[in-house]
Amino acid sequence: MNFHSIFDLYAPQSPKLTPGLFESWIAIMNMGNDPISLFNQLHAKHGDIVRLNLGINQVFLTNHPEHIKYFLHKNASNYQKIKRLENATKRLFGEGWTDSINREIVKPFFQAEQYVGMDSQIGDITQQMLDRWRTYADNQQPVDVAAEMMRLSLSFTAQSFISNDLDGGTNQIAQEIETIMDYLNHRATSLNLPESFPTPANRKYLGCVGNLQTEIDRIIAEHNPDKSDLISVLNSWRDPETGKGLSRTRLRERLLWMLIPSFEPVGRVLGWVWYLLSLHPNVEQQMHAEIKREIGDRSPTFADIPSLEYTKAIVQETLRIYPPFWVMGRQAIQDDTIGDFHIRAKSTVLFNIYGVHHHPQYWDNPEEFYPERFLSNEQNRTAFLPFSIGSRACLGYNLSLMQIILVIAKISQIYRLSLLPNQAIKPIARASLIPNRSIQTKIFYK
Repeated sequence: MNFHSIFDLYAPQSPKLTPGLFESWIAIMNMGNDPISLFNQLHAKHGDIVRLNLGINQVFLTNHPEHIKYFLHKNASNYQKIKRLENATKRLFGEGWTDSINREIVKPFFQAEQYVGMDSQIGDITQQMLDRWRTYADNQQPVDVAAEMMRLSLSFTAQSFISNDLDGGTNQIAQEIETIMDYLNHRATSLNLPESFPTPANRKYLGCVGNLQTEIDRIIAEHNPDKSDLISVLNSWRDPETGKGLSRTRLRERLLWMLIPSFEPVGRVLGWVWYLLSLHPNVEQQMHAEIKREIGDRSPTFADIPSLEYTKAIVQETLRIYPPFWVMGRQAIQDDTIGDFHIRAKSTVLFNIYGVHHHPQYWDNPEEFYPERFLSNEQNRTAFLPFSIGSRACLGYNLSLMQIILVIAKISQIYRLSLLPNQAIKPIARASLIPNRSIQTKIFYK
């Protein structure tokens, strides 16, 4: 019996009814298989907010932007990080950190003065990749553009954070980070044994974490205080009450807390951009024309970003279709009520960002790649939530957007990428939206 037939036999038929205990447990057990399709089915059957009754515990799922705004902004103080997810990463990022303390510590890094020279760093690192691509272009050798963009993002993110580009995202530290990300992505939507159980995957993960911590400690110890990077920002922070700075362990935790989650969204979005452009040559042509008109052959800088309106719209449309943070969640601290639903303390609330971004109530033809929708002031921007909202919004959103646009412009001055035929590419929902396979492309000189 397939997944759909189980729902047809046992689920309530009215879309207004709350899923029963059996359907709720079936949903939870199948969440690791294809959560996007599962969430779509639940919303289609039960509405924009769904309560999964698991007996003692309850899980709420919503794809309504006003609900999400309520949980993350209007009543954000009543919702904390999900303990299970925090416990899963505490070996890497530590524990006991609050959102307000985290943001206070790293906020100076996102001031405008920190961006001086960052665009030239990104340009130089991207140019190194483009020089390497000449071999692929000359020999018409396919390349996995998704993997290339992940390495590139890790390289220039590490350069701005720790003044080390990790040899273009290929050295031992980069490999440790890649293994850790694969592990966390796999665990994000599946039931797993605790990391303390000596499974092969757990042992490999813990070994990588230990090696990475050792290497980051070494980089911190050898750090040049004259560098304008995240290590310098973290070193200069002082507790407003005690006047003390971060210990070496705490500094490393905050550094990894920024580095690992920061590079992946940028790399994923860049990979999806080239995939979508290959499928829509008319959009690609308009983008190339804009970049040629506004920048020409000189190296793009952050100062060029405002003039690349269509390129920015392409990035925003990609973020809508493939939001890197496709689902977010919080845990209720105290009882609460939203609409007709009573939310008990300790209930989990999941925000289906992918569902919001593909909801026909908020987007015309939501499955269509149409960057022009972001050039119109009529578009419902309240339903565009790629990097959260309110006090929980990503501090690095604007920087990430500038980095992505800069890389696109730099690559497009030299190359055109073409997707190899007969590739069934689709998103797999893990910690972020990742392609189900490599995105094989050929690289052509313009």
